[in-house]
Amino acid sequence: MARRGELQDVELLEEGDDRADEEAAPGAAPARRSRRTALIAVALVVVVTLAGAQWFVTARERAAIAALATLPGVLAPVDEHLDVERRVPAEDAAELFGYAGGSLKRAADGSQSFTRAGRTTPLLGPSPALAQHDTDDIVAGSYCMPDNAPGTHPSTAGTIVCLVSDGGLVFDMEADDGSLVRVPATTTQVMVLSAADGTITASWPVDVGDEPTVFAVLDDAVAIASTATTGTTLTLHDVLTGDSRWSRSSPTPDGAATTADGFSNVALFRVGDVLAYAPREQPLTLIAADGTVVRELPGTIGDGFGWATDEHGRLTVQSTVAGKQRTILLADDADPAHDVTVDGNLAYAVLDDGSVPGLLLSYDTELHVWDRSTGEERWSDDTVVSASSVLIMRGRVFVLTSRVVAAFDGDSGRKLWATTAEDGVAPSTISTDGRHLLVTLEPTLADASPALVAYDPASGTEVFRSPYPAGVGNVSPINGRLVGIDTTTDGNDFSYVLLR
Repeated sequence: MARRGELQDVELLEEGDDRADEEAAPGAAPARRSRRTALIAVALVVVVTLAGAQWFVTARERAAIAALATLPGVLAPVDEHLDVERRVPAEDAAELFGYAGGSLKRAADGSQSFTRAGRTTPLLGPSPALAQHDTDDIVAGSYCMPDNAPGTHPSTAGTIVCLVSDGGLVFDMEADDGSLVRVPATTTQVMVLSAADGTITASWPVDVGDEPTVFAVLDDAVAIASTATTGTTLTLHDVLTGDSRWSRSSPTPDGAATTADGFSNVALFRVGDVLAYAPREQPLTLIAADGTVVRELPGTIGDGFGWATDEHGRLTVQSTVAGKQRTILLADDADPAHDVTVDGNLAYAVLDDGSVPGLLLSYDTELHVWDRSTGEERWSDDTVVSASSVLIMRGRVFVLTSRVVAAFDGDSGRKLWATTAEDGVAPSTISTDGRHLLVTLEPTLADASPALVAYDPASGTEVFRSPYPAGVGNVSPINGRLVGIDTTTDGNDFSYVLLR
């Protein structure tokens, strides 16, 4: 310890020098430096946290968009520049509307071929009877159908089955007894093609009745309904050999009506693992692959009943009860006790990403949302009527009406936002590219202009509005692409426009 009176060396420090703080409190922590260091550390933590949160949100958003992009029907990214990629003549439109790009084509000489993915398979040589008619006027006779299960994408098909005939139904505006006339067939056969390369793997002849034949593919078999004046015969054939597995006949009811061309309405299509079959003016019957009748529905179309399949390939029955529209979804196990009955007409689901499982939507004077498995109503909204189509994406339900588009929380039914009706245009279709909700606006007045509008799905904010290219109208999402109609062409030159 220094004695009193002894001189000591003193170092003078300027204000602001950190050492002044150190000397001011010997043995204590350097307060100012610690405080500044702490502030810098906190700031860095905040920056890193915000950057990490933003990265997480961005990564999650990108992952959600990437997941949506894998779903059938989701469009490629769309921006405010809507351009023409190419025009597609009407005769080649099957690549846009057909299954997996496949189509049956008829040449001017009546010959027929099947084209898929750029590969063409000849099916039948020239037909003098068909050569007398314009190919655009032939509406029935030969058909091709993939073997994929209902509700699955046609690209999953392994086999294409074609019923090939040198006859058919044609438009004839000069006919005395109607515009449809039948060209009798002299030969009809089943041809089985590989979906991979179009190779013909099997072919066998078919005995047909007096009227056009209908058919359906059921796994490794082909069901063919042949109709004559006396009745209809349904036969299930082995797809490769043509051998009959079973057959059943249904006599024509007394007084059954036919059209002027002698063509009667016979329904035959696949539902799940069974055949749905309705002979002339008789109830719809569900038949298993072994020929067993698993269910018969009451009534016929003429009795106020109608049949259809939903986007999942399930059979639905529409009826009117006490003036109120009802829709029945038939149970997969064919047990009537497991049917689901709901009010109204079903709204077509453009896309369902599964984010709100088990939704079923219908509409009458309001929008109804049901549990698909039980038929219990989850929620409804009386501000939305005539919901022609819906899109379910990322927990939200987007509903297209004749005037606006409305968005709801899928679980609670809380209305999130809605567009405002515009004079001169009306929403026509909804779709998504994963980032936006896309709505086409078509003119309702002569001087109005059509456009594609992109909305932010979360807020309903308009992101951009793209007018259609000149000469293009009626744009719709088709097989994951935007397709319009070339308004500068008509008749035999009619064509579609593929947009990008």
